[in-house]
Amino acid sequence: MNPVKKIKPCYCTIVIAAVLVVCAADAFSDGRLPRWGYIVGSDTRHNDNPDYIQRIARQYDMVAVTGCAIDERGGVRCPWRTEKKLKMFASMGVETSMVATFTSVRAGERLLRSPELRRAAARALYDTAVALRARDIHCDFEYLAPSYAADLALFFRELRSLTQRNRGSPAISMAVFPAIDFPGEWSGFHDLAKLSPFLDRVVLMCYDYHRKDTQPGPVTDVAWAERNIEDVLTRVPPERLWLGVPAYGYAWNASGGVAVVSSRHAVRQAKKYGARRHRSGTLYYEYGSGVDTVRVFAADAETRKMLEEIARKHRLRGTALWRIGLEE
Repeated sequence: MNPVKKIKPCYCTIVIAAVLVVCAADAFSDGRLPRWGYIVGSDTRHNDNPDYIQRIARQYDMVAVTGCAIDERGGVRCPWRTEKKLKMFASMGVETSMVATFTSVRAGERLLRSPELRRAAARALYDTAVALRARDIHCDFEYLAPSYAADLALFFRELRSLTQRNRGSPAISMAVFPAIDFPGEWSGFHDLAKLSPFLDRVVLMCYDYHRKDTQPGPVTDVAWAERNIEDVLTRVPPERLWLGVPAYGYAWNASGGVAVVSSRHAVRQAKKYGARRHRSGTLYYEYGSGVDTVRVFAADAETRKMLEEIARKHRLRGTALWRIGLEE
């Protein structure tokens, strides 16, 4: 007789609970939350500099590689550089995530409305992730209307049925827009009340608070991020939630032009022109004069540290950096 069968159900519950407590404690025991980092699949620097690759592997617990896309027929396109990076990081023992987008908003709309195409896309996505040894399928579906939210949930149900046959592997995750003080026509598509049952991980993208289509302002705000965390936690448990943090900002010129500024570049400029810590937690500085004045709000390491403290306060699973290569 199998002695395990003699264990009483209540004892099993106690053991499982104890394991969960230990696992949760491990995430905070060294003072650092787990780190998820996005990397652009087409970036050639990571193929050419072995030392840089090793540094990434040491710094991040998961590396999410962009580049794969689902077309309107349900096929998955994955460039060879993206495939190479996924296999490379997997061979180094780093947990990898395959980031998938739609080839276009129109392709996403057409696919999600069709049960046949949803099934085809789910199968293609699953098969591609398994072939590339990805531990996680990360869906970055953006800018579809809220009316497609129910169809998106049906797509994830199809994908979940495939992963369940393989003991829940790969995991399924999604990047979502914040709902508070952010355009509802974007965040409404990411309806976590519908999606949460099918997702193992959620990345809350607490950046682009101000962006190219807004007035000048911080790319993120610590207080704003916390309000959105508290909102999402009503639908997603903290151990499944990752806080998306930025390594960039925006520069606005007087004529209305806007440019992305990496954290690395912003820190160098801030030393040159003199910067102050904005109440949002970001760096603020300006240069030029009159019609040539440029105003810059950018997240730096100190901003991200503040955001990590908020994530720790709410016992989130970790932070997710957008993106590797922009940080100082």
